[in-house]
Amino acid sequence: MPARLLTGAGQTGYNYKKAIFTKEAFIMGMTDLQFKSYLKMLINTLEEATNKDTKEQIIAEINKLKKNLQEDLQG
Repeated sequence: MPARLLTGAGQTGYNYKKAIFTKEAFIMGMTDLQFKSYLKMLINTLEEATNKDTKEQIIAEINKLKKNLQEDLQG
């Protein structure tokens, strides 16, 4: 069973957010709207890649997407 902690040390009022710690990872929540926005960004980037003329341009767009996703993973 994961331990639940409240984050936001030093804040006052009800600004605390629940965070879940597991053995594998620290998991933070994302709202449905944030997730949908993230998916729209992914879809738009892939659509831009499909509209490119050459294989090199398509690969460049996909590499940009890959770089952005890796940066998001690293925080």
